[in-house]
Amino acid sequence: MIFGVVIFTLPRPSTLIALQAKTETIEIEIVDPGAANFFLRAARDKDTQECYKDVEIYPSLGSRLYYTKALGEEFIIAIDGEYGIKTVDSDVISEKKDGTFGFSENDFDCRSATLMRLPTNGVLDVGIQVVTDFVHQPPLPLHEGRITVYGRSIQGLLYGLIPINWASGILPVKPGSLYEADAVDIPAGASLSTRPLDERQTAPFWWGFADVDLSGDPADGAGMSISASSNAINLTIAAPAPKFDPRTGKKTALEPDVLALSSQAQNLADPTFRWIVFLFGAVGAVITVVHSVLSRQK
Repeated sequence: MIFGVVIFTLPRPSTLIALQAKTETIEIEIVDPGAANFFLRAARDKDTQECYKDVEIYPSLGSRLYYTKALGEEFIIAIDGEYGIKTVDSDVISEKKDGTFGFSENDFDCRSATLMRLPTNGVLDVGIQVVTDFVHQPPLPLHEGRITVYGRSIQGLLYGLIPINWASGILPVKPGSLYEADAVDIPAGASLSTRPLDERQTAPFWWGFADVDLSGDPADGAGMSISASSNAINLTIAAPAPKFDPRTGKKTALEPDVLALSSQAQNLADPTFRWIVFLFGAVGAVITVVHSVLSRQK
């Protein structure tokens, strides 16, 4: 009974979700402008054809930032909303709205850095068609990826009121440390959203970066790599193929799959929790043996 109370009163484990993927599109909703600024060595304004060199970009709160690297096309950064731009040798920030910048190794008058690392700090959508110049735009998919869900080992019992640091001297436990709880490969052609299905909930913030390689011909490859992490509880994956109803064998709507980890699943994967279970089991076994011996002596 005591063990049941301990299990029932365990605090909800905190999570850390890590994303590693190659994708042709990344959409970022800016919720912390201070974490979204970035530097460009050179960029061609696709609207005015002006070449900006050594500039800093400051996306505003609520704006959306898009990175797109499609097959056979140049790399595009688009900003939907307000943003600031200034050169590194100036203190004046020019306020602008709705900008699109192109980057190509073949643009010799406005050649950008061969390798670019850009922030992906905000609310993420990955593998979604976000920039289109033509009516018949080819898919801009997520090529491949892997999601790893980490948990943090429990640090206390009875809703965290009783710390378990004492167990460090008895068992090989590390309260509060990260452990891998689950890992999922993302199917090619899927899209990934970190927005909660319930619009009343706040979307989780993601920290990370995108690496873009412009060293080759755009026709030789597509996509960029993204590495990002969040304390999100779950995320949704929209697979490229529809689900099937097992009762009818017919296709259903393209409903997204939700990747979430229950408290029970996290606790079962928690090495600290497993050692605590072992300790309770060992103590319980000893008590049972002692009680049995004493009963026989009566």
